[in-house]
Amino acid sequence: MADDSAKDFAQLLLSEDNVCLTATDEYPFACRKDMALFSDGRYFVRQSRFLDVDGGAFYRAEKILKTSPYPHGKPEYVSGQCLEEIYKQAQEFSWYRADGKKSVVEPDKTREAFIAGLIKGNRCLSVVNPDAEDEMLSPDWSDYALFADGQLICSDGFLYTDKLQRLFPDLNIRRRNVPLSWIFCVYEALKTVQPTARGIYIALMKNKTRDLMRLSSLSFREALDLCAQITGWKAWKRILSIDEVQARHNVSAERIKQKIIADKYETVAAYDYAYYK
Repeated sequence: MADDSAKDFAQLLLSEDNVCLTATDEYPFACRKDMALFSDGRYFVRQSRFLDVDGGAFYRAEKILKTSPYPHGKPEYVSGQCLEEIYKQAQEFSWYRADGKKSVVEPDKTREAFIAGLIKGNRCLSVVNPDAEDEMLSPDWSDYALFADGQLICSDGFLYTDKLQRLFPDLNIRRRNVPLSWIFCVYEALKTVQPTARGIYIALMKNKTRDLMRLSSLSFREALDLCAQITGWKAWKRILSIDEVQARHNVSAERIKQKIIADKYETVAAYDYAYYK
């Protein structure tokens, strides 16, 4: 790669707040001759002069990454010149660490801090499928998370940005691609700050239980079990064991049913009870 190309390549990698993690004090200084790991998950290994892969560099890099807390993709192979240019340009940033010196990585450059900043005071709109009739918009099928402030956290291959914009026409959707593992971590972190799909589904079933009590002379306990049975469960306690994936699917099923019966029944419980009897 020519000098100018290496400079442009490094400049592009270091744009948009992308931190070269191996240029911080979190990694041994010596690893820079073999590799470069970035906060967006891209991971570069030095090529041999004659081969596409420098086996020594690769195995040394993999050894370093075994203890790394940061997600990364498959290795991409670049020349030693490119690595040198990456670390040369990295010196312009506050997070850069020179050999034997300490530097501070800006707190919003780590995955954990990124997620904490993302979910604080924010609400995820895709904890359950925002379009009950399109299974592909479930986060179990497509890798994304959409938030009330318009941030769309997704993988490179996410195809439904335009459809989400149509579903939420008043939302200024701003797409941000992240490593796949970050999206999983986003949903795990959300469990601590807002209702999960499981919680939303159980709440729906409790509402159905209260509707059933108004339609019958059953006690609350009896209505719980009836609610479970007419929804396809053997007993209420089975509902409590539902996981996030099934809960998202079941919430969509309940919402679709509501649309279908809206002109004949006041509630899904009324429809289910009439059918069950």
